[in-house]
Amino acid sequence: HGRARGDGRIRSRQPRRRPARCGPGLCLSPLTAGQGTAFAAARAGPTCENRSVSSPTTGHFAVQIYYEDTDHSGVVYHANYLKYLERAREHLLGSHELVRLLKEEGIGFVVYKCEMTFKEGAVFGDILDIRSTPKIESPFRVVFHQDVYRGDKLLVQGLVHMVAVGADKKLVQLPASVRARMEG
Repeated sequence: HGRARGDGRIRSRQPRRRPARCGPGLCLSPLTAGQGTAFAAARAGPTCENRSVSSPTTGHFAVQIYYEDTDHSGVVYHANYLKYLERAREHLLGSHELVRLLKEEGIGFVVYKCEMTFKEGAVFGDILDIRSTPKIESPFRVVFHQDVYRGDKLLVQGLVHMVAVGADKKLVQLPASVRARMEG
């Protein structure tokens, strides 16, 4: 399953990731190579722009459900949705900008409050669409409305309140670059 590296550690053979692509009738967020065809067929229909429910800054992020994501009953373990929502927020904000903010300005983000409503569980083999819409609530706080869909079926609703903190872990205003990205 893996190959030994020169230092003796095992390197897992992870599939290559593909960049996000959006276009008419198609929205592909990073997926494992070879899965794009199934995802395109599952998502044929409106484009990202047409699917944005409440804001032009709604982002779509695809998540492939693996066996390791499920619990003994065969559905996704509830805590895993928090990881999926986190990945979708990072994707929306841009990991390069988040890294730059942390390294150059000492600014990071923390969850202040989180609410989740579980309507139906995802299962092994599902491809989920995490739809994230940020709304700036104050100079210090942004709220992400994040819904998890399998096709057109809503599975999980999430509401995540985030605040920015400085290197000293004290509250700071949302950086201008982040505000600009969220406001479209």
